[in-house]
Amino acid sequence: TPKQIVERWPDTAPEEVKKALEKEPTRTFEIIHACYPRRAYDPQSKGRRNMPWASCYVLLEKKVLLDEGGFREFPFMLPKWMRVAGEKYGRGPGVNMLPDIKMLNEMRKTVIKAAQKVVDPPLQLPDDGFMGPIRMTPSALNYYRSGSQDRIEAIKTEGRIDLGVEVLQSVQQSILRGFYTDWLQMPEEKHEGSRVAATWVIERRQEKMRLIAPMLSRQQSEFLGPLIERVFAIMLRRGAFLPPPEEMSGQSIAIDYVSPVAKAQRAQEAEGVLSLYSLMAPVAEVDPTALRVVNLEELARWGADIYGVPSRILRTREQMEQERQQQMAIDNARETKQDVVDLAGAASDAGQADRNFADAQQIRRGSSASQ
Repeated sequence: TPKQIVERWPDTAPEEVKKALEKEPTRTFEIIHACYPRRAYDPQSKGRRNMPWASCYVLLEKKVLLDEGGFREFPFMLPKWMRVAGEKYGRGPGVNMLPDIKMLNEMRKTVIKAAQKVVDPPLQLPDDGFMGPIRMTPSALNYYRSGSQDRIEAIKTEGRIDLGVEVLQSVQQSILRGFYTDWLQMPEEKHEGSRVAATWVIERRQEKMRLIAPMLSRQQSEFLGPLIERVFAIMLRRGAFLPPPEEMSGQSIAIDYVSPVAKAQRAQEAEGVLSLYSLMAPVAEVDPTALRVVNLEELARWGADIYGVPSRILRTREQMEQERQQQMAIDNARETKQDVVDLAGAASDAGQADRNFADAQQIRRGSSASQ
């Protein structure tokens, strides 16, 4: 409206719009907001017209540029659930399920009408013999002519409400499957009370993650990634973070997702490690040193990262190295003490041997003298 244009762009609004504000306040004008990459700009300048992305508002009728600004990052996120080759715009699962959704709405109306007919059925009345009007309220009395065989009777319909409900539930399940809700749920047991093997659950989960991976990757690259990067850049420019250390200067940002689906996909890597240990178990019986190829400390940290273990309950690498140094010092002191004990024992044994040898020599000399 003219009022909105003049309030937002008072300096660039054309005279025709200002006149329309006085004479035709309800008139509307078409304005185009164009956002596109700039071909030439000065990245060192902080002006609105020196940003990678241009933002222009144009009054279409008069071809007047109302405002020109910019964005440092592309401000729009355009995720596509899927896209057919040759299409410019994507489509979501709701497009495929729209016919079923419309059909379900009509089916609900039919089932509701059928239920109403059963609960409150239509009536058939004789054209003569009753004193009207017919009363349908509870405890109402209706009089008819004595001797007449005519009665007020309900018209029985052969509608199957239970069958209609079953068809509704079938269509509802089809719509839920169309929105991939079954892919995001854990595998169900075949029969209530039965137990399934863990291997079967793992294989089913892997299958679901493989099926949903293309759609999830598209959402991460086209929606979550640009959104997180833009929010991070805005907060960084506004000083919402502490100054980054010099080691991070000029480094790019790597986004690590921790959603349940992302964790489930990464959990497949942990299953690969378990498969490796199962493979190496018979080898370790022949050569126990074969398992030393795996860095157990890094394996523990990697597993904690995959399963989302809080970092505050883990020892840092510096603490682990300090404990190793302390343990080495304790082991060295223990070995040194044992060496001293062994040397003292050896010295005691040597002194006892010398005394025994001297006694033997003395006895031998005494025996020779008596002869």
